[in-house]
Amino acid sequence: MLHRSPDCPFPRNRQHWHLNGNIHPNILVSPDLSTQTNDRRGALFTSIAEAIFTNKLVDGITQQIPSLNPTAVLNAGATGLRNLVSPEVLPLLLEIYNEAVRQVFLMIAIIGPIAVACACFIEWRSVKGKKTVTEDEVP
Repeated sequence: MLHRSPDCPFPRNRQHWHLNGNIHPNILVSPDLSTQTNDRRGALFTSIAEAIFTNKLVDGITQQIPSLNPTAVLNAGATGLRNLVSPEVLPLLLEIYNEAVRQVFLMIAIIGPIAVACACFIEWRSVKGKKTVTEDEVP
């Protein structure tokens, strides 16, 4: 029977569980670790994708349209590009923007299969309880 230890040294949100008097800290560590890993992975790759996009966009603008301020393009966003430049420069700016977005999708296309391949090496264990057959159930 699982119960919360009354003399738990952790704050209330960190419960320490016991099973028949033996401490089992892994009961809450595994789901917590899984959740934190997913959260941190999402935050990490969002930051990486944003950095790739910003760097590619700024590099493309400074090389191909040096008269345009890259900060103004970043602040305008995708919907404000048409109002930012003249119609003659717009196709070139859209091409630069598209290439920056392509680089982000390329990063996702490379990292996705790597993550799947890494997941193949993780041991899969069943958490289902084993069903015991009693004498009454034997045919």
